[in-house]
Amino acid sequence: MSVAERFVPGEQVSQAFDSAAESCGFALDDSAQLPAQRHGQASGTTLSKYGIGHGISVLLPAGYSLKNIQSSEDGANELTLTLKLRRA
Repeated sequence: MSVAERFVPGEQVSQAFDSAAESCGFALDDSAQLPAQRHGQASGTTLSKYGIGHGISVLLPAGYSLKNIQSSEDGANELTLTLKLRRA
């Protein structure tokens, strides 16, 4: 079972990979395994995730932190978010 199959049915995952392979002109090796856990741990040390609203998160690279957020409603169901970042 791939990591994606925990969230998306296997058939949809397979179709997405096949479509991407076809449109980009490469073939996937079904026997290849990627060390997802080690990759996740490595990326966790270089990215910080900040929740800024219901269902909205921002990933920031190492060396940056979120200073503050300003939001304004622009009407017509639009919202503008201004993020101020701090360099570490």
